[in-house]
Amino acid sequence: MTEFKSFIFEKRQAKKKSSLLWWIMAGLLILGFVAIYLDVMTNWLSILFIFVPLLIYYYIRYNDWKFGEPEDLNGYFIDELTINEIEIKVASKSIPMDKISSLTITYNNIYGTKLFSSYSGVSMSNGEKNVLIIKLINNESVQYNFKLASIGHAEILLKLTETLKDKVAITNNWKLNSNL
Repeated sequence: MTEFKSFIFEKRQAKKKSSLLWWIMAGLLILGFVAIYLDVMTNWLSILFIFVPLLIYYYIRYNDWKFGEPEDLNGYFIDELTINEIEIKVASKSIPMDKISSLTITYNNIYGTKLFSSYSGVSMSNGEKNVLIIKLINNESVQYNFKLASIGHAEILLKLTETLKDKVAITNNWKLNSNL
């Protein structure tokens, strides 16, 4: 019997960044431009008031380059997901296949997939953006984000869903690229 095991991922709210630093940078920029306009201080000192906030902005924006490192998780792996031909188990909750009318699985990323971002450089995905939507026979829907550890891990799930197509309506949305 084929079995797929993974972890359920729960997103957390993004932390709000302090805007005090942005106000200080804006104040320094304005002070630099006003100093140049009014010719109150030397041009080199005025340029320093303009250059320092731009340098701080550059540091804030690009200090987090993660060339070859996994990106930061924006949440937690909370429970284990197990799918087999008889049931789908999430932690201690079990959903028998005869109570499921359809499954929709979106394979968005795999652990180690390269991510290209102008903000954080090139990093690696954590593989947690995959979605499993379970629609029960009573029209109730349940959605879970889960982790894919490798292409082989994703292929196990794909093969398992091919065998389950006789029991349940399944939609596999394969959106993976091959830039591992």
